[in-house]
Amino acid sequence: MREETKHTYYWVVEATDNGKVIFRKEYHDKEGKAFRAYNSLKSKGTVSIQRKWHQRNVA
Repeated sequence: MREETKHTYYWVVEATDNGKVIFRKEYHDKEGKAFRAYNSLKSKGTVSIQRKWHQRNVA
């Protein structure tokens, strides 16, 4: 039996105002929701979007 590593990707949207985090949310579904949140927050201050992943071993 071979063990396999599975990667799961998710998106993190974070908005800051004068260095203070005003919004942070992880999106584990399709990226469309993360980009909609990113675009709606752009006018409110500094916003970033990052793609992150975690891995787990599957037997």
